[in-house]
Formats: sequence, structure tokens, C-alpha cells
Amino acid sequence: PTKILDTRKTVPGLRVLDKYAVRLGGGTPHRIGLFDMMMIKDNHIAAAGGIVEALESADRYLKQKSLVVPVEIEVETLEQVDTVMSYVKKCPDTHLTRVMLDNMIKYNKRGPPNKHYDTSLLEKSVQKIGGILETEA
Repeated sequence: PTKILDTRKTVPGLRVLDKYAVRLGGGTPHRIGLFDMMMIKDNHIAAAGGIVEALESADRYLKQKSLVVPVEIEVETLEQVDTVMSYVKKCPDTHLTRVMLDNMIKYNKRGPPNKHYDTSLLEKSVQKIGGILETEA
């Protein structure tokens, strides 16, 4: 099922009210703060030396600290999706629960107006993930 997620970025001092408004509108709050989900973004992947290294580091840290926190990783290519799915297959007890499919809808102003957006990369990524993990775009 599709869900509309909000952003963590809210009006200073009004986060609880903003999150409540999202719920009233039928949306799903993504995170309340930095404490309730670990996000691995492109800069974290680069610093760790790659996707596998970043995921291993996150899982190792959560295990050492006895924390049960979901992990989300940001990917931008089909190759990165393949790497994530290989890791999940190799490490089924990973804390990874969601993949953010970042910048996978391409805008092309050429062609008919109803064809300005190319979603093929997004569609292929969702197929590769196959419902094993949540996806976010």
C-alpha cells in the first residue's frame, strides 16, 4: 500500500502540531526526530567506503548498543539497489527496513506533455526490491 510520508523538517517549536496535522490529513509521519530512525545518506556511504560498509557499521553499532531502531538507506542507481538487496540476502537480521529511491524520476521537457517524467528507473528499482523492504521516493 502507498503512504504519503512527511518530512522531519518542521516549524521550530511546532513539530508535534505539524505531525498531528499530517495524521489528520491522512499522511504518515516519517520521523519525529533524529532518534527514531537511522538514515544512511550518500555522504555516510562515501565516508564508510561503500554501501555494504555503511550497512555493516550501522548494524554493528545497533547490536553493540542493544538498540532496535529501523534503518533507511538512500540509493540513486540500480547498481546501488542491487548492492542493498545482496546485503539483505546475506544478512537477513539487518536493521534495514526502508530504501529511499532518491532522484529516480527524471524530467525531460521534450516529447508530449504527458511524457515529461521518466519513471522507468524508479519502477525497475521497486521491482528489484520486490516488497522485501519498504521504499520511499
